[in-house]
Amino acid sequence: MKVRRQRYIPVSWRALLTGWYKFNTDGASKGNLELASGGKVIKDESGSFIAGFSNFYGHDSNLYVEARALLDRISFSADLH
Repeated sequence: MKVRRQRYIPVSWRALLTGWYKFNTDGASKGNLELASGGKVIKDESGSFIAGFSNFYGHDSNLYVEARALLDRISFSADLH
């Protein structure tokens, strides 16, 4: 039996410029055409939590839900201006 070696990739958080915000989104479903939802988080330049949102999308595919979460983020950002 061949043992697979795990490779770790270091990640880090870099501070944003003063006055900037970071907006993360994600969507997921339990399977193809299963329960699906998405979420969004907004953080300020120091990484402090500003707001979080979630949406239930019903029964759909993971690809649709990822795209829908992104569209929700764009719509929400446009409403802020």
